[in-house]
Amino acid sequence: MRVVFRTDSSSMIGSGHLMRCLTLAQALVDKEAKVTFVCNDLPGHLAHYIDEAGFDLRLITPDRDPFISENRAVDYIRPDINWDYDVRRTQEVLADADAVDWLVVDHYNLDERWEQFMRPHVGYIMVIDDLADRLHDCDLLLDQNYYEDFASRYDQLVPDHCRRLLGPEFAVLRPEFLAAQTRDRARDGTISRILIFMGGADPQNVTETALEAIRMIHRPDIAVDVIVGAANPLADRIRTVCRLIPQCTFHHRVTNMAEMMAAADLAVGAGGSTTWERCCLGLPTIFIATARNEIGIARAAELAGVGSYLGIHYDVTPSMIANEIRRLLESSHVVKTWSERARTLVDGKGAERVCRGMLEFLEAEVTP
Repeated sequence: MRVVFRTDSSSMIGSGHLMRCLTLAQALVDKEAKVTFVCNDLPGHLAHYIDEAGFDLRLITPDRDPFISENRAVDYIRPDINWDYDVRRTQEVLADADAVDWLVVDHYNLDERWEQFMRPHVGYIMVIDDLADRLHDCDLLLDQNYYEDFASRYDQLVPDHCRRLLGPEFAVLRPEFLAAQTRDRARDGTISRILIFMGGADPQNVTETALEAIRMIHRPDIAVDVIVGAANPLADRIRTVCRLIPQCTFHHRVTNMAEMMAAADLAVGAGGSTTWERCCLGLPTIFIATARNEIGIARAAELAGVGSYLGIHYDVTPSMIANEIRRLLESSHVVKTWSERARTLVDGKGAERVCRGMLEFLEAEVTP
């Protein structure tokens, strides 16, 4: 099976799309698939992760510098990429490759128009999405997130024949989380270690807002781990802030995320794909949406009883975070319940389920 991924990363987009594609790619390699990544050469891209993982990488040079919406508080996730130009460059890559069984598209700028042009060049198309705000021409759609209406939100957006893999049971997590789950301890609600991670890029610097909250609660008896992703342009500044706070440790480009989540009692985090990593390990979360697409996820997670949602980042103050931490320090029963409910949402086997869904299409072709 040959699979081509079309996804991007940058200092503004972040690393979420790329990292979940890398995880799925590795699971497919375990099924003897051959994988190629096609990515735009954007500022602050993280394509070196693809090289380090040993996958074939083809970088596309954009026809212009991507313009990011001035309304960065809500919509920075969508750089302005010329989809027509992107089609031609991606087709050029596919022309040099062996027959492609699956094209996997994880990109907020690409939709039905792009996918229709790619149809003649591939066997099947899989779309990974969570916005549910545009039409798709695909055979398989994955949205691993939890929403109140997750079962019906794509009803008018995909073809009737499209198979949908919806909800956290299909959350694509690295094997380390499933392994850590088997060793993870049951939490009693006591908070002695807090984990802060606001995504791979955090262009709004929500990390520093959370650190100011830690400073305000003034609890040197509580250890704090701060994780900063490789795409974060303010890593050195955050490192300096961490040095000024007792029991606060700075971590950059970690390779043991599951271990660090398992060690924590409470997280302050974004509403992106790490939501399901935390749930897999039963880690309760104070959610802050760092982009528009995270609002629905964070709200639904709060309704599911796995944490509390404070709002979109530009509405959240250090005092709000500090007050919520103080409340939870006095409410161990709440923290314990959040942890127990989180574990019921994600079992860590989503990548295997997605691979099986892709393979079933190919197996149906050869079934007599």
